[in-house]
Amino acid sequence: MAKSVEISVYINRDAREVFDYVSNLANLRHWAKSIRPGMEARSADSRSYGVIDQWVAVGRKTYFRAMRVTDYYEASSVVFTLRGTPDLDEAEAAAIAADLQRLKRILEER
Repeated sequence: MAKSVEISVYINRDAREVFDYVSNLANLRHWAKSIRPGMEARSADSRSYGVIDQWVAVGRKTYFRAMRVTDYYEASSVVFTLRGTPDLDEAEAAAIAADLQRLKRILEER
């Protein structure tokens, strides 16, 4: 059975600003170090709902990852759901948690 892990971070920036930064795949290399060589990422975004879903392909396998940016008072909440990998391990979840902390640092230092 596939596991599902939700990883979140609060960023002290407006949700629209966070969404614009995260939904731009050109910025991925700055904050998403968990995307490794041989992986290909593509996003489906829906600005009105803060949806930045991703499909990450590794070889012939493609994994779905749901991501949401929502208003949190005067800041933002970013929730990343990692699922679809029966062999999901703590290291992968930790790498994505580190990515979200990097995203927080980049956006809050702007």
